[in-house]
Amino acid sequence: MNWLGLRDPTGGVFSPAGLGQPAPCPAQPDELLATGTLLLDCNIMPSLTEQTLLSYQAMDPWRTALTVALDPKGTLIVTQAQGEDTRRYTLATGLMGRAMMTTIVFAWDAPHRRARLSAEVPDTGALWFTTGHGPLPLSLRDATRIVMDRHRCHVMPGTGFAAIAEGMMPIGPLPSLDAATLIPTPQGDVALDSLRPGQIVRTVGGGTAQVRWTGGLTLPARGRFAPLHLRAPFYGAQRDIHLAPCQQVHLRSSEVEYLFATHTVAARAGDLLDGIGPRAIGPAPTIHYRQLVLDRPAAVSVHGVACATLDTTAVVADPALRAQSILRDVPMELMPQTAPRDVQRLQGFETRSLCELRVA
Repeated sequence: MNWLGLRDPTGGVFSPAGLGQPAPCPAQPDELLATGTLLLDCNIMPSLTEQTLLSYQAMDPWRTALTVALDPKGTLIVTQAQGEDTRRYTLATGLMGRAMMTTIVFAWDAPHRRARLSAEVPDTGALWFTTGHGPLPLSLRDATRIVMDRHRCHVMPGTGFAAIAEGMMPIGPLPSLDAATLIPTPQGDVALDSLRPGQIVRTVGGGTAQVRWTGGLTLPARGRFAPLHLRAPFYGAQRDIHLAPCQQVHLRSSEVEYLFATHTVAARAGDLLDGIGPRAIGPAPTIHYRQLVLDRPAAVSVHGVACATLDTTAVVADPALRAQSILRDVPMELMPQTAPRDVQRLQGFETRSLCELRVA
């Protein structure tokens, strides 16, 4: 994937060569993004009327339009128009009843006439998706206007960011650790981006496991993907750690047992309150994350913090999701078949309550 445009409340940036890369030559406005992704990170609010999350319209040099809307029943609607051609894609979701941060992805592969629409609530892990046929590819002109032209393209207030990429973004579990993260192995610590399938790593608790897959993905460094800095010695960290807000961290303490009647819980890094904050990454508006899949569900100790590896439970149970995920090319035989350890996953408010009790 190659992210071309990023728009947030402070402004927009677009580069036909890719964000952070100088354009080798002037872009051709009529060039088509045959495969692409529109990503919205927005705060969905309860409403009795249809909400327009994004609306783009232009009449020159011909009629084009793209809208993303949500009706009161929780149905997500994407409508495309180019000249006389119109496409409409719908997805029934549970996005109703209360405010929730939501990641919406509309991706298309025009040569193969495939489209995909998904919505995910990071706080709960809820994910809905559907596939469609015959999408209309965006031109570079339209992609640029969606990101840069606030007169032609309007986004709903409360939207964290909108981004456009060349290529289809996978859905489901995503990488969430810095590529330079050191992973313990019997031979010593190895950088995550140097690990290869077949290698053995040490897991939390003193065991070992075999790496079945390791890979990465570049994502916009905004919203739910904005990199975080977990500082030592908070949560047992022996050194500072860089990770994504969605990274699951396992916590053990007397406060955990008191609140949740269990020894270990899993919390999203983005919900932690102490010793964690935004990471400065320089001028680049994107960030590259990596993760690994082991032969069994297990956490690894990252500088003293128990970090979960990529959770494959959903993609193993749902072949349709697996085909749309970052693990789509991994043979099913290499997927861990054992059930994951029963670690309770906290919602955001539960994690914040735990953090407040720890410092009380």
